[in-house]
Amino acid sequence: MQIDTIPGANVMLGAPEGKEGEVDCLPVIRGANGYTSQWKPTPEEVAAIFSGAPILLYVMGAVHPPVAVTVGPIPELEKK
Repeated sequence: MQIDTIPGANVMLGAPEGKEGEVDCLPVIRGANGYTSQWKPTPEEVAAIFSGAPILLYVMGAVHPPVAVTVGPIPELEKK
C-alpha cells in the first residue's frame, strides 16, 4: 500500500521512536475521536484483492488500539 495524502489533512504524524528513516511520515485528519489516513493499493495489490487476498493491518507496539478499515469514495474519472 502507498501512503496517499488525504484531503483535509491537518496533522503530519512522524515515525515512531527508533524507526526514523525507516517509516515515512503520515498525513492524517485528526478528529475528535481519532485519526484518519488514506492509502492506495498498487496495481499488483488491486489484482490480489480482486482475486480474494485479504487486507492485513499491522500495528507497531505492544498494545493494539481500536481501529477501523474502510473503503473511501471512488475517485472521479479524469475528464478529457
